[in-house]
Amino acid sequence: TIIVGLLLFLRFKVIQEKKTNIKDANLKLALKEQEILALKVKEESKNVQALSLELLMKKDFSSKLVKELDQLENITYSEIKNIEIFIQNELEVKSDRAHLQSQMGNLSSNFYTELKIHHQNLTEKELRLAAMVVMQLSNKEIAISKNTTLESAKKSKNRLKKKLNISIDSDLTAYLQEFL
Repeated sequence: TIIVGLLLFLRFKVIQEKKTNIKDANLKLALKEQEILALKVKEESKNVQALSLELLMKKDFSSKLVKELDQLENITYSEIKNIEIFIQNELEVKSDRAHLQSQMGNLSSNFYTELKIHHQNLTEKELRLAAMVVMQLSNKEIAISKNTTLESAKKSKNRLKKKLNISIDSDLTAYLQEFL
């Protein structure tokens, strides 16, 4: 019976070691997956920032051109608006904005899921704003991507902070990065 007890003890110890090894391996795997996800988010953030910069440049060009057209004589307001629409379509501002939004969709679904689990009251617009913030877009880039004013983007971020129950002085980006 001592031999049987010893064998059972040794078998138990081997099983425990295997369980410990599996837990360690799973932990290492989870850490590597987290590192990979962080790198993907960083890369996507760079892509989004490049797209945002391109949007800024195109919007500035369009605005300057419209101002120049305003100075022309014998041209009606509706003709100016038609030219403005033509210019925007030519510069593909709208398609760039859509591309930017699709890049945000590539952000890890875990981010959206975790954020929604902790803050069930967030709307889809607020989730998209959170994605832009976590990708470190500036207020100006957020305003352009949402087709709003700079002031509106700032107010949206402050409303998001309130809804997330974090103080106005807190770093929204740092808070949201916890969900990556």
